[in-house]
Amino acid sequence: MDTFLFFFNHHNICIHVLVYMNDIIVTSNSSLVISLLIFALSNEFAIKKILVHYHSFFSIQVTRIVPSLHLHQDKYVTDLLHRIKLVGAKHVSTLCSFGGKLLKFSGGPLVDSTEYHSMVETLQYLTLTRPNIPYSVNQFCQFLHCPTTVHLTTAK
Repeated sequence: MDTFLFFFNHHNICIHVLVYMNDIIVTSNSSLVISLLIFALSNEFAIKKILVHYHSFFSIQVTRIVPSLHLHQDKYVTDLLHRIKLVGAKHVSTLCSFGGKLLKFSGGPLVDSTEYHSMVETLQYLTLTRPNIPYSVNQFCQFLHCPTTVHLTTAK
């Protein structure tokens, strides 16, 4: 339910328009419809630049796999893993596999919560292309005001 993503479906025509600030992505199953829409938009708004093929949009990589687009954040995840020094770490197949519920006072308080805050903010942005992580990320967000060593370890 993104208020910046618009859909149009009529007969066999499908258009998706993603608007973020002054950037717009238009995709459709008809290149003629895209051209007509861009022409109509240019009559109403000043359009500076039109990219026919784009590869990324705000840290979301776009790969065209005909007939669709594949959105992913692989580079964003890799950058996060480098930042928190977990490159090459063993992954878990189940999210929140720590075996219990996070508690407010479990573990000792973090001396510097910057790493936790940065990591959780990055994870929030990853929920755009990873629909399997919002629940876990929400659990970590509940402790942004006073994260502990257990919260940080679990988030990693």
